[in-house]
Amino acid sequence: MNKEESLDRYKEGVKAWNKWAKEMLAGKATLEENNQWQMHGGVGLNQETKDWIDESSVAFSNHAFEDAVDFSNFIFPHVTHFSNTKFSSDALFSNTTFSGDASFYDTTFNIRTWFDNTIFNGNTWFSNVTFSGEVEFGKAIFNGEAWFIKKTTFSNDACFDNTVFNGDTLFSNVTFSGDSRFGKAIFSGDTLFTEKTTFSGKAGFDNAKFSGITGFYNTTFIGEAEFKNITFSGDAKFYKTTFSDVARFNRTLFEGFTSFRETSFEKSSSFIAIKGQSFFSFKDAKFHLVPDFNQAHFIEAPQFDNSDFSQALKHNQSKSKGNLSSRWRSLKRLAIQGHDHERELIFFSEEIKSQRGIQDKALPNLLNCFKKKPVWQGGARYWFGFFYQYLSDFGRSIMRPLLLWLLFGAIFCFLYLKYPIENMSTLTHDDSIAQCDRLESAIYLSARSALPFLPVTTYSENINRSYACLYGKNCDEEANIPIVVVFLSIAQTILSTILIFLLLLALRNHFKIK
Repeated sequence: MNKEESLDRYKEGVKAWNKWAKEMLAGKATLEENNQWQMHGGVGLNQETKDWIDESSVAFSNHAFEDAVDFSNFIFPHVTHFSNTKFSSDALFSNTTFSGDASFYDTTFNIRTWFDNTIFNGNTWFSNVTFSGEVEFGKAIFNGEAWFIKKTTFSNDACFDNTVFNGDTLFSNVTFSGDSRFGKAIFSGDTLFTEKTTFSGKAGFDNAKFSGITGFYNTTFIGEAEFKNITFSGDAKFYKTTFSDVARFNRTLFEGFTSFRETSFEKSSSFIAIKGQSFFSFKDAKFHLVPDFNQAHFIEAPQFDNSDFSQALKHNQSKSKGNLSSRWRSLKRLAIQGHDHERELIFFSEEIKSQRGIQDKALPNLLNCFKKKPVWQGGARYWFGFFYQYLSDFGRSIMRPLLLWLLFGAIFCFLYLKYPIENMSTLTHDDSIAQCDRLESAIYLSARSALPFLPVTTYSENINRSYACLYGKNCDEEANIPIVVVFLSIAQTILSTILIFLLLLALRNHFKIK
């Protein structure tokens, strides 16, 4: 139908309209049963199909509706054109079904627009927006309120590129089954995506501008979510939002209060070069993989209270991609900025671990001599990090170095006690040596070597007596000290010094002593 025929049929009312629409749909079913339905790319391939398309299509393009328009419960059997249409008053689409393409390209809505229980089963165009095929709202202008509510469904791609929302905008309980794009869209009023709104395909908001309050409440992004180069001039609230796929917020400007409270990032998330100019929170957020905050800047460090990185720690190497060391380093920088000492230590430990086998190698590679590359790239850092991890959990464990210090003390005590068994017959003895307690002397020597910071002169007499008790005296009546025991003592002193240092470091970290 042309525009005049479409307007005349609209004036007859919804009953007459739907009677005609159902007859058209029945006619299509008959063509399909008789194998006469032939269409490709929206174009009929035989005369029967072409005739049906011409008769079932609806055209309101380039028309101006001066009064309020109510298309509630209307059934559009095939292509519907509202391109360049102007709605001067309210426009209501409640329980409306678009069975074919629907085009609202470059359409202007001047007051309020409702899409209540609306189903777009084919391509729906709303100013470069497509519903239930490809929905195109490009260059559409909503001067009043725009509501997409109560189970509105976009069964195919939906495009809101360059769309202007001058009033408040509400997407409540809406399902985007295909890809959705809001590129360069302008939201001048408050914008809410709430009540279990779901984006099943890719969701792109690149270069969009949100001037009022923006809220994504209980929203689920099943496909990739792109929020790149966006400006949130007002508050931006992502409460209980779920990103099931990749979420990118690169180069986005957050000027107002921003919160990702209880938001779940189930795959990689990227916040590269974002700017937060006010309060910024990830309280109770959950990161399944390591987020990327490279070159992110905040006026104050973002809040990470009770945020969950357990899955990111678990999947550090196995599922995360990219330069993980750089990502952990960026998180560490934010923790330092926020004086979050505990997370600073966690992020530092993951930064070290993420370099193993990648930047840092466990063993040298002699073939690198011929490639003019480092023979042992990051070898020192690899083994330093390895021992730092297992001796003290990167300076976070108090019990580990303490228990190791006690264990090594017992081991060296046993070695001091055991060594002279084969050599005692060659040494001279006196009554004092014969009556001494060798176990007590071994414990004393081990304790003395385990506490290297004690002054030697104070305990020199006891040390000599312990050596004499354990190893006897030589011909000059001086304590005999086997060379092996000297090296054992040096080794214990070195190990004890390291463990005591790690113990003190853990105490400092535990009590956040600067």
